[in-house]
Amino acid sequence: MIEISLGHSNSHLVELNMTSTYEPSKKLENYLTKIQNETGREIVIQRSDDLGLSGMLSAFSYDPSHIFVQFVSSIDMTDPRVEHLIAHEATHGFLTLKKGYCSYFLKRPASGIEKRHVRILFTMVDDIVVNKTIQEESFPPFSSVYLSMVRMETKSILRGEDIYNQFSDDPLFKDRFMVFRYVMAWGFLKYFDLKSHDRRTIKKFTKAFENRCPKQSEMASQVRKTILENDIFTAEGRNNCMKELLKLWGLEDLAELKTNKGP
Repeated sequence: MIEISLGHSNSHLVELNMTSTYEPSKKLENYLTKIQNETGREIVIQRSDDLGLSGMLSAFSYDPSHIFVQFVSSIDMTDPRVEHLIAHEATHGFLTLKKGYCSYFLKRPASGIEKRHVRILFTMVDDIVVNKTIQEESFPPFSSVYLSMVRMETKSILRGEDIYNQFSDDPLFKDRFMVFRYVMAWGFLKYFDLKSHDRRTIKKFTKAFENRCPKQSEMASQVRKTILENDIFTAEGRNNCMKELLKLWGLEDLAELKTNKGP
């Protein structure tokens, strides 16, 4: 694992290895400085071989003294998605350490698949808030590949293909992953200012999902109802929402909310 520190330094060149550096844009640099100042935590970028969910490129990892942004080891830091991913994951840290969004801890030993069920549940809700936050900071609300992924999912659903079987051989987790994809798309339509073309692309996906995936659509409607009954853009509302969703998914015996708001 390679660890690189961002901020609290005279240089904003981030050394990734002996021969390459990553230099954030001025916009990203200013945003990260703002997060560090408001949380009192240094932002640290790490490489990791396990981010918890298949296909993930980056993740936020809670630590009481730092904001850890983890990247999958194989990613090229010149990838144009990197700036968006850094802003996104650092915002998870901001919400946790400054705004009082609870993280979770496991109440008992858990298998890998059990951990993934919990992680995807929290990601599903928190990513709506994170993406809305970074859009308000003038970053794109989603990565440069999101719409192409949505178009691919839409075509596969309309053709009756099971594009989601690549993510897990566990039927329940696959269903919940599908719910995650739908809820994220619904969240963009519900809460975000989008270009008309982008909105049409996402709307086409949600309609195909609702029409062709009845089982998963019913599961998603329960999650959507819980989100709408709570203001997830406040710590209290989001934390109440997560308590209800842990019960809905039968995970309350496995995971419990933990407050980690910083000074």
